[in-house]
This record gives sequence, structure tokens and C-alpha cells, in this order.
Amino acid sequence: MISKFIIYLTVFISGFVLMVFEIVGSRVLAPYLGSSSVVWTSIIGVILGFMSLGYWIGGKLADKHPKLNRLALILVFAAISILAINLGKDFILYTVTKFSISLIAKSLLSSVILFSIPSFLMAFITPFAIRLSMDGVKSSGETAGTIYAVSTIGSILGTFFSGFIFIAFFGTNQILWMLSIVLFLLAANLAFPVVKKHLFLGLILLFGNIYFSVKSQNYIDFDTDYSRIFITENKYNERDARFIAIDGYINSGMYLDKPNELIYKYTEFYDLVGFFSVHWKNAVMFGGAGYSYPKHFQNKYPNKQLDIVEIDPSLTAIAKEYFHFEPNPSTRIFHQDARYFLSNTTNKYDAVMYDVLTSNLTVPFHLTTQETFKSISNIMTTDGVLIMNLVGNLNGKGAKFIQSEIKTIQQVFSKIFIFNALGKDYKGITNYIIVALKTNKPITFPNSGYYYENFLNTLINPGVLNDGFVFTDDYAPANYLISK
Repeated sequence: MISKFIIYLTVFISGFVLMVFEIVGSRVLAPYLGSSSVVWTSIIGVILGFMSLGYWIGGKLADKHPKLNRLALILVFAAISILAINLGKDFILYTVTKFSISLIAKSLLSSVILFSIPSFLMAFITPFAIRLSMDGVKSSGETAGTIYAVSTIGSILGTFFSGFIFIAFFGTNQILWMLSIVLFLLAANLAFPVVKKHLFLGLILLFGNIYFSVKSQNYIDFDTDYSRIFITENKYNERDARFIAIDGYINSGMYLDKPNELIYKYTEFYDLVGFFSVHWKNAVMFGGAGYSYPKHFQNKYPNKQLDIVEIDPSLTAIAKEYFHFEPNPSTRIFHQDARYFLSNTTNKYDAVMYDVLTSNLTVPFHLTTQETFKSISNIMTTDGVLIMNLVGNLNGKGAKFIQSEIKTIQQVFSKIFIFNALGKDYKGITNYIIVALKTNKPITFPNSGYYYENFLNTLINPGVLNDGFVFTDDYAPANYLISK
């Protein structure tokens, strides 16, 4: 008689492992494809699709061979597939990102290659468990219900442990090979001889996983509660520089010989605050990342108040350790979501610097909407200025997103000015700096001084925004638009 406790333990742990695998899957794709709803949709859809296939074929196989050693063999193959995928994932994703296809196609293709086999095999476990636990036709409904309940409880705990513990304390690579070890141990508990036959292959793959997890690399890899982060060093403008990449997009950089010098031209445009608001006294910046502009701000405007809203406290810690950021007494940091901050602050600001829509892979959609910009307007003084960075192209990649965002801002602010911060596009994208004002008072561009003239010469006319529409909290398909 097969112990029902062993069966329940198997489905419980399998449900746990499968959910951890699904959630960690987003961290696997993030460095190459971002972590937008497009990527999440692909991961979930592919995993569910292959699980459906696995349930069907697994049910047929369970009826033909209702044996523990077959269930153990499935667990072994699932463990081996996860180890193999973890070893090859970077090569696979690097190759896929080079294809000239949409982000939707890239994320679907990557998800099929990386997640289909483990999901397919793990789905075999439930029909096998039901078949092995069946005492008779009269209790079949109760047996199936209990198996699914136990598996679901395992999945729930896998969700909580992934989000609250594993990602916070372990890297993606470590989590994946630890999941494989769990599956091997689970299989050994069912039928050790089956594991013994495949132990050599499993150990080779496991040692390969561990080796590549701990070996010296030319980058530093962090998993925070919010993002997958890489820190790298390379040459930029023939100078040694350090960079931070967040979910697949280089967000910030620093020259190693002059840490406070701005490395990217677009960040200099935030200094336009002095042109549009001559008597300004304080500013709030949304988005810290590598804290390159806050360092510049502290040096250039030592007597001005700066508040920084950065959702991820780990990024602040990384900026302090790797990017020479140290807040001065007039700088305050709020580790909050931007919308939460906007809803709860009672402060009024002369300048709002908005640097949260910086990736062409993924953007926080709730920070693109008309309601967001109304909240921004509410925290601005009468003569306040909003300066924000947008990544994309008015007439190329992401055009509909850029045009829609501009239209959205126009619904809230009396005047807006658009600057092409790069002067040209790079691989089909550029940085647009949007300056928005609450006041209707005239702005005089002549005789502005040489420093500001460098910026003002990049002023552009966006033309008629025929492809754009207004983003709202109800409808803001921002990530879909930038994925096309």
C-alpha cells in the first residue's frame, strides 16, 4: 500500500517548487527583456499552456504505468531540465535579444525555450498522485480534491517564500539549482534506485550550476525586492566608467576618475530648472537608481533642498557603496512608490524632476497617467516646473507611447517644451526632455546665457500627435506600446 502521506508530501513540495520557478522566471528574463506586463504575460501563459499539455499526457501515462518509480523519474527529469536551463539561459537570452522581432515575440520565444519543459514535466505529478492515491471510484472525487488542495497550498507558500524570502536573500542562479536539489531529494524519497541511475548527470549539471554561481565574474549581480540589477565596468568616452543596469536597461553611470561628473548628456537638462524657475528653492526627484544627478545637484546647488523618491531601498544602498553617493544635510530620501508619495506628501516644490520612465523595455504604467500628472501639479508651486525624461522616438520605436505621454501631459499643464537631449537617435531611440509649466506667463528664450543656450538649441516641435491618446489610470497600455 502506497503511503498517502508520501504522495501528499510530493504534491505539496512540487506545487511549492513550481510556483517558485514561475516567479523566479521573471528574474531570469529581466536582464535581457525587462519585467513589463508583456514579459509576465508570456511567462504565465507559456507555463500554463505547457502545464495543460502535461496534465493531459501525464494523465494518460499515469493510467498505463501507475508506479512510484515513474513518478520519481518525472521528478528527476524535471530537476535535470531546470539545471540545464540555468546553465544555458544567458546564451539563449542573448541570442534571442539579437533577433529583429517585437518584444512580445522575444518574450514568448524565450519563455517557450526556458520554461516549457520543466512546466510540462511538473504537471505530470498531479495526475500521477491522484492515480496512485485512488482507493476506488466512490472516493475518486475526494481524492482528486485533496490532491489539488495540497498542491495549491504548496503553491501559495511557494509564492510567499519567493516574494518575501528567497528573492531577498538568494540570487536567481542559487534559487534555481536549489529547486533542482529539492526535486532530486523528493524523487529519492519515492524511489532511490531511479535517482541513482541519473545521479552522475545530475551531479555534473549541479556542479556546473554551483561553479557558475560562485566563480569570479566581470559584473556584480543583485536581486532586490523590485528588480534584477547588474553593476559592470567598461570604457565610456575613452574613460573608465561604472554602470548600473536595472531589468535589462542601463539606467545610470559614473566616471571612476570623477564620480560627481554627469556621464549622460540628458541628465544635464535637469539644470534647466534655473532657467524656467529663476527663484526656485527646492526640488523633488522621482527615481534615484545610481543617484548620478543627485550627486551633481548637491555639488551645484549646496543651499537648495532636494527630496528623492526611490521605491527600492536596495538601490540607495548600492548607490552609496558603488557610486559614491552620500546625502548631505539638505537631501532627504523617501523609499516609497511615487504615487504613494504624491498622495501623502504635504510639501510644495518649485521643481519636480521625473526620471522613472527611463527604459525602452518596461515602465511603471501607473506613473504615466493623467491622474499622476494632476497629482504632480498639485505638489508644485504656482511657478513650479516639471522636468522629465522620456525614452523612445516620436517617429520610430515607441512612437505611440511617446506621443501619448506628451498628450497626457498637455491635458494637465499650461505650457510644455520638448527637447531632444541626444540630438539624434541611438538604435532607434532617443532621450526627450519634457518641461511642463503650470503658469501661463510668457517665457523669453533670447539672452538666456551661454549655458542655457546649449540646451535651448535642442528645442523641437513634436508636430501633430496623430498616433497618441491620453493615458488614464483606467487605460494605460504603456508597456504594450513600447514593446511594438
